[in-house]
Amino acid sequence: MSSLVLLGSETSPFVRVVRVLALERGVSLTLEAVSPLDDDPRLLAHSPVGRIPVLLVEGGALPDTRSACRHLAPEPRQPADLFVEGCAHGIMEAAVALRLMSLRPAGEQHAPTIARLEARIHRIVSALPVPVPVPAWPAVGTIALACGLAYVDFRQPTRDWRPGSPALAAWMASVLPMPSMAQTAFPGGR
Repeated sequence: MSSLVLLGSETSPFVRVVRVLALERGVSLTLEAVSPLDDDPRLLAHSPVGRIPVLLVEGGALPDTRSACRHLAPEPRQPADLFVEGCAHGIMEAAVALRLMSLRPAGEQHAPTIARLEARIHRIVSALPVPVPVPAWPAVGTIALACGLAYVDFRQPTRDWRPGSPALAAWMASVLPMPSMAQTAFPGGR
């Protein structure tokens, strides 16, 4: 594969999953910054969904994380990896929703929704079997999980998921220094 273009943001956990997988696979990506919050015309030209990431490939555009990862890692996957990936997406979706809620004026933040989203993250983290039962790094599910947990740390540093999951915290500490994670770290180092 030659160099591909990825539309997205360096602060998106969904974009980071694709970036980490590409690095692990030796695929060259060029990240072009777009914001889904601004209805960026470059984004909408390739994705009516209006979400990031969008991986531009020969013959079209892949308008989400899962389709981009399928393109980069087309081999069949084990159910355990798919389970972990699904849980990771649940973490990322809840964490992004919490971030968007935090950008609202205080009077427009909905406490019951915040509590529900926080509970979702903790419920998912508690449900994950440890050690994470997938092939060794870099399975798509483990990459997504690492990016999702790093995003929680990045955007909600006061909402610590580690106390109830020390084994998962130890696993996370072991993957954060990996070159692909270090090269794609969120601003501030996670």
